Amino acid sequence: MIAESAAAAGIFLVMEVAGLFLFRWLRLALPGERETGRWFDIETVKGVLERLMLYAGLLMGYPHVLTLFAAVKLANRMSDESPDHDEMKNYFLVGNLVSVLMVLFAVFLVRSVVPALL
Repeated sequence: MIAESAAAAGIFLVMEVAGLFLFRWLRLALPGERETGRWFDIETVKGVLERLMLYAGLLMGYPHVLTLFAAVKLANRMSDESPDHDEMKNYFLVGNLVSVLMVLFAVFLVRSVVPALL
């Protein structure tokens, strides 16, 4: 149990470090996005907390956390009427899909690969 918990925490940390580089690359690759020059800002912290919520919820057996995540993200974006709203749509969509895929892959590793190794 302790070994599985440690493995789950380690997988999450590795996923987040990889995510730092991946999301920085996405910001540069998508048209209309600008590099902020900072590795850590409020958007990064929000992303880590969102993925932590998804990761913990899925590991505890609550797949409904995906619906909650989608509802919160949608409600947050519907209230955004900034001038660059259209430019942010691509980054928003791609970033959220990448976040969910990262979490699903990490949960797969914890549930399938880790028990086989221990």
